[in-house]
Order: sequence, then C-alpha cells, then structure tokens
Amino acid sequence: MTSEVTTPFASGDVTRISELFQRSNQFNLTTIRYSEADIKQLMRDKDCMTFSFRLQDKFGEHGIVSLVVAKITPLELQIESWVMSCRVLKRTLEHFVMSTLITAAHKHGCSRIKGTYIPTPKNGLVKDIYPQFEFEAGEDGFILEISPETTFPSHIKQS
Repeated sequence: MTSEVTTPFASGDVTRISELFQRSNQFNLTTIRYSEADIKQLMRDKDCMTFSFRLQDKFGEHGIVSLVVAKITPLELQIESWVMSCRVLKRTLEHFVMSTLITAAHKHGCSRIKGTYIPTPKNGLVKDIYPQFEFEAGEDGFILEISPETTFPSHIKQS
C-alpha cells in the first residue's frame, strides 16, 4: 500500500523544505536553491502555490520527499521549481505530483501548464519528464494545454 499526501509549505517544515531544495541534484528541474528566508517569502506570496509531498509505502514513512513551487497567472500554472529526493526515485510519485498540478491548474482556470528543464551534469535523469507527461517542447519551456474538459493523460492516475 502506498499513500501520497500533498500540502502547501508549512512553517514547521521550512528547514526540511530548504534542505531538500539545497541537496536535490538528480531530480531537480531548474536547480533553484531556496533558502529558509526564500521559502518563507514564497509562503506569503499570493500568486505562488507551494506543494510538499509526503510518501509512505511498504518501506515506511519517508516524510517530505518532493516539492513544487508554481506561479499562477491568468493563463497558466508555471512550474518554477520541482525537486524530489533520490530516496524515492522510480516509485512513480511523479505521476501523483503531475496529477496534483493538473488538478490545481483546473481549479484556477488555467488553460495550460508550463514547465522548465535546465540541464546540468547531474539531472539528466529528468530530461524527459515533461514529454513523458505529454508536454510539448517550445522556445521557452514545455507546455501542456488543458481545458475544463481535458482528461488526464491515460498513464497518470487522478488524485
């Protein structure tokens, strides 16, 4: 049995959140390194959505293992940063994360989701993450067009 839980960033988790942003290299799409002060600012920003994901599976409770910072504009949900702990790679948590982001975009009336991947010597593992979820490559990132009628890509379970 696997359970995934998502919550906005919480003040009691700021140290762990900062640590995960500072240490994640393999699954880090933009290599943004947020300090504790940065995280507190993000938590106050009304145009920003923060997501922290916890995982519990047959191996135990893993705590906070993935984080997303997204900006909301009238047209799109922009994934500013997405990291995941290497301890939980290959457990399909990224499917739950993407399902959560699609749901959030729908709730905010966004017509698309935009993501960025900045390659580094260590994050080649995630170079295809957006195409995996049917995002189209564009000049300034990856775009997934959505509408209220959009169904989830068949390989993503809905949250």
